[in-house]
Amino acid sequence: MKPREYYNYPQKQKRFWWLPLALIPILVIITVVFDPWGTKNPPVNSEPAGTQNGAVNGSYHTVLLNGTQYNILDREYDGAYDLKLLRFSENPGGVMPDGVLELPSENSSIPEDFPREEVLDRGGYEAFCQRWGLSPAFPEHEGSFALVAYGSPHSGSCELQLGDVSVSEKTVTLVLRDRLEGVAADSMAFVLTIPVPDSVTELKIEPLYSQGEYENLKRYGYSGGNPEQQATDAKPVIYLYPATETEVQVRLDYQGELCCTYPSYQEGWRVIAQPDGTLLDEAGQRYNYLYWEGRDNSAYDFSQGFCVPGEETAAFLEDALAGLGLNRREANEFIVYWLPQMEGNPWNLISFQTEAYTQRAKLEISPAPDTLIRVFMAWKPLEAPVEPEPQVLSAPERVGFTVVEWGGCRMK
Repeated sequence: MKPREYYNYPQKQKRFWWLPLALIPILVIITVVFDPWGTKNPPVNSEPAGTQNGAVNGSYHTVLLNGTQYNILDREYDGAYDLKLLRFSENPGGVMPDGVLELPSENSSIPEDFPREEVLDRGGYEAFCQRWGLSPAFPEHEGSFALVAYGSPHSGSCELQLGDVSVSEKTVTLVLRDRLEGVAADSMAFVLTIPVPDSVTELKIEPLYSQGEYENLKRYGYSGGNPEQQATDAKPVIYLYPATETEVQVRLDYQGELCCTYPSYQEGWRVIAQPDGTLLDEAGQRYNYLYWEGRDNSAYDFSQGFCVPGEETAAFLEDALAGLGLNRREANEFIVYWLPQMEGNPWNLISFQTEAYTQRAKLEISPAPDTLIRVFMAWKPLEAPVEPEPQVLSAPERVGFTVVEWGGCRMK
């Protein structure tokens, strides 16, 4: 007789013959829900740069939020590209961070012929580089170049991330995230160059967002975060115009938290001021003005003011700032800072603050100025117009040692 355990083995096999079949639906559920092999969402950005079926070496994914499509960065593009950081300065010659090229510019602004978003042949690209004193990239490339050159007036920092470069027939598409932020006397800019085939003649740019910015969009509808928390006294800048060269000390008594100053605020600012407004610190560094930015929880008074269509904001500010005593240079710097945030809104409610601002941001200036002009604009974007009581604007005559300050705050 055969051993008992051997005799029972076929019985066990018959008893559990269905077990492999039972695993099939479980494997199907795992595949559909978790997609471990990537069949439902195959990886993007898998082709080498320059191919006709989409040149993608980085990685991003697309989501739909409130009817709008957003590109979210996963991994930065690692194909061939060249990125140069520039700083336009009215007084070049200072110590520059590594990899940043300093270029001269009137009023430290971005020259009108600098911004570009286009495809250039070799000759056009080399002419652009020669114009701005840049070394051409990719000397062995025989095709064309996708060029993006952009800068922000009086920005203090530059960040650029590339999520995708794709070529389709005659068009190159960049999925790009650039941030020029902060406030400084000079202006930051960048030049992005990507080699593309000769067949490419058009350049398109799609915006790219970080995961953090997308979370802010979902939560607040604003990529920068909670608008309530973003309300700051933004870019108050102080110009000093003495009759003769004068050492001036400026102290700020602010009922809030200073979050940024330039030059650095060390229990006050001490500078040598020239009649044209040029400022020198102890090390001989030149500045156009004193800058500070702060944050507090104060409310502003909108009982009087103006409700202005977004497309008419520039013309309105030109008239209003002249009535408040700013000269053309000061008004220009005010407008180029605030206009990009305002002109695209349906309406802007604007109120120029007096005591509501000056009593919680007091200035102590020695020697005391003969003329003090402080312009502070509180404003908020609106979907529909309102009718505030019109505000009467006026300014003192500029006499003797004149100090001018302007700033603003965007309210929700």
